[in-house]
Amino acid sequence: MNKVKSLYSLNDLLNENIGWRKKELSTLLALVASASNHEKNILLRSSICALYAHWEGFIKQAAIGYLSYVENRGLSHKDLTPNMVAMGLRAEFERVENTHQVTRRIDLTSYLLSDLSRKAIIDPETAVNTRDNLNSTVLLEILHSLAIDYRPYITKSPLIDQRLLENRNGIAHGERRQIEEADYVELQGVMIGLMEQFRNDIETAAQEERFRRAAKPI
Repeated sequence: MNKVKSLYSLNDLLNENIGWRKKELSTLLALVASASNHEKNILLRSSICALYAHWEGFIKQAAIGYLSYVENRGLSHKDLTPNMVAMGLRAEFERVENTHQVTRRIDLTSYLLSDLSRKAIIDPETAVNTRDNLNSTVLLEILHSLAIDYRPYITKSPLIDQRLLENRNGIAHGERRQIEEADYVELQGVMIGLMEQFRNDIETAAQEERFRRAAKPI
């Protein structure tokens, strides 16, 4: 992904990214509606997998775009909110977590206490991890990392985990799952709504500079 250097570029990236996904899902739904019963069952199973792919793909790409925008502000750690500092230091945290060397832990602690004036370096591509299984738990971790209000999403957790992830994982592992057309139509509408919610939340966070330490709380 190219560096995102302006609000205009970020908004353009978000809208283009969600736009082609919605168009593709809409096309699949039209094919389902006009298909025979046998074809419908095949297309609905395929649509579940496509819907999940677009769900994970958009959340990841939108988050990466936002972090690229934040990184290109050129701010120091002391100017960023704790969640953004944590995103920038993720690799260091992981190295400390995977070692028993006290010296490495001391070095990281010393850095956190004394060198916050250094320019923050955030690697957007590695900072966002969907674990190839974007369930509600992983989603909440991403929302907390970006300081986005989780409440509009939490009520949809059962739908994400049971109707999308459980079916997608079963189909991906070769199970012959029966997907009802009405259930899928509802599911697709909700998931697109969540993607639009995430796009709007990213745009608002960028516009209000919620990544800055003195940012207005949500």
